Amino acid sequence: MNKLLKQRQGFTLLELIIYIGITSLVMVTLLRIVLVVTGTRDETLVVNTVQKELRLVMEKITTTARDAVEIDVNNSLFDVNAGKLELTMSGASLTPTIFQYSASGITMKIGAGSAVPITSQHIIVDQFLLTNRTPIGASGTVHILLHAIDASNNSDDEMTLRSAVTLRK
Repeated sequence: MNKLLKQRQGFTLLELIIYIGITSLVMVTLLRIVLVVTGTRDETLVVNTVQKELRLVMEKITTTARDAVEIDVNNSLFDVNAGKLELTMSGASLTPTIFQYSASGITMKIGAGSAVPITSQHIIVDQFLLTNRTPIGASGTVHILLHAIDASNNSDDEMTLRSAVTLRK
C-alpha cells in the first residue's frame, strides 16, 4: 500500500482539466468586471465633459446678458432652434455683443471683432432656443435653452440646460 502512495506524485489528467476550467472561469469573470468598470468610467467622463462645457457656455451667456444695458429685440432671433441674442453693452467697443448658433456650435462676437466659438469640438449644440419674456416697462428677460450631444460617434450622451436671465439695470 505504501508503494502505491509513493508512486503517485503528480496530478491526474482529470484534476488538471478541472483546475484549468476553474482558473478560466475566474479569469473570465475578472475580465468582465474590468471591462464594465472601464466602460463605466469612460461613459462618466463623456457625460461630465458634455455637462461641464454646456454649463460654462450657459454661464458665459447669462453673466454677459446680466451686465448688458438692453437686449436688442429687433436683431435677436427668438423662438427658433438656431437662436441669436444681440446685446447692447455699456461700452461702445463691446456693442453689439452677439451670441449665435452656428454649425460649429455657439459663437460670441464682441463689438467689431470676429465671432469666436465658445463651444469646443467635444460637443455638438443642436438647439439654442431663446424666448423673450420681457414684460412691458420692465428690464429685459430672456429664457435660454441649450441642448447638446457628445461629438464622438460612439456615444449618445446628451444634455439640456435651461436658464432665465434678467438685465440688472
